[in-house]
Amino acid sequence: MPEVFKILSSSSLQLGTSGTNITTVEDAVYVRLTNMSTGGNYAIEIRDTQFGSAVSMFRIAPLETVTIKKLPSQFVFGSSGNVYVASVAPNP
Repeated sequence: MPEVFKILSSSSLQLGTSGTNITTVEDAVYVRLTNMSTGGNYAIEIRDTQFGSAVSMFRIAPLETVTIKKLPSQFVFGSSGNVYVASVAPNP
């Protein structure tokens, strides 16, 4: 059975290659990422500091939505503005 998550963010944040779009996602532990592109897969990095090296990296496929778990202080970086993030929490 799929796990249900409650959205905590008031809106989704658009990632991208600029430094202002590297975010902790409101210090979230669980983050939902959605690739809105129909043709591109993009690199997603988890970083300990905003401009530091990636401690974890994966690619998100076109039209894919994934939920990740990270430390509240860690940053999420996406290589395209087609990727949106929101903080979520598992429903009890």
